[in-house]
This record gives sequence, C-alpha cells and structure tokens, in this order.
Amino acid sequence: MQRNTEQKIVEETSSKGYKLRYSPGDGYYSSDELRIITADPPFEPSKSKQRQAIEFLISELGEYHIKSILATHPQFVDPGENFESVACNLCGEPLKMDDWQEFMSTAHESKFHELSILPKCCDKETSLNKLTYSWQAGFSKYRLSIIGFNPNENKLAKLMDQLEKILETNLKVIRAKY
Repeated sequence: MQRNTEQKIVEETSSKGYKLRYSPGDGYYSSDELRIITADPPFEPSKSKQRQAIEFLISELGEYHIKSILATHPQFVDPGENFESVACNLCGEPLKMDDWQEFMSTAHESKFHELSILPKCCDKETSLNKLTYSWQAGFSKYRLSIIGFNPNENKLAKLMDQLEKILETNLKVIRAKY
C-alpha cells in the first residue's frame, strides 16, 4: 500500500538543527525506540538524502512514529534505561563510571568533536565512540528514530542495508528503552 508521505512529514529547522518528523494518525507510542546513527560522528547527509531515508522508512514502517534528526554537532546517542556499563575496547577492562563521566565532560567541552581518550586500564589512546557499551551507544550528528519498532534481525538487516545505500554511509543501531 502506497502512503501519501508528503502530507504527513513535518519539517523543522531551529538553532539545534534540522528535523523531519512523521506521525501516523493511528500510530502508537512505546517505551522502545530504535535509533539508527552514522558510524562517523560528524557525517551530515544532505536534506534530500534525509528525506529519502524517512520516506523509505515510512514506506516500510508507516504505522510507527519516525524522526530524522540532524543536530548542529555530534551528540551522545544512548540506549536509555538499557545503559548498564562501559568497557575499554582495547583490553576489555570495565571502565569506572566516574572515569567515563569525566571523559564525557571533557568531550562535551568540544561539543563532542574531540572524542579521543586515554583509559587508565591500558594507557592507550582510543575513542569514546569505540568503547564497548553493554548496549550499543555512540556519537552522531545525524540519527533516525523509530518509536515502538522492535524488529527481528533479518528485517533490521534489510532496512539497514537499504538505508546505508540511501545515505551513502555506514550506520549503527541503538536499541533504547525509556
């Protein structure tokens, strides 16, 4: 069934960035949110690519609330209540939350443009974006958000493959709960 997406996509521009929002009239809300971010934090798809991405998602998942958000700088995209722990991606040692929060505060000062850190565990440089989060998390200027969508892995893989082609970049999935 073809949906008339042009009438339902709302475009918003503000000092915080650019957003496309789709809300089906009979859609439902959920505490689950599937977030799709770029693997490269500063990547910015063009407005036409953003529109193509949200139109594709509406054609596949039109019963869900969908957002396409481009912020003015990279942001930490977390898994909400699913956030449990963080470990060093180089040695696997769990990071103390105080240390991680200090790294985050320092990165925040640069508006998350500088993500390099030096964990105490192995004293080797890595990135906040490369750490091992117990539930996937990351940094990105651009994200797609689908409320209430909890797909099986095959469906998700097909969607991700098509979205990577549309946006012309690698993507990461974050399953958030609120």
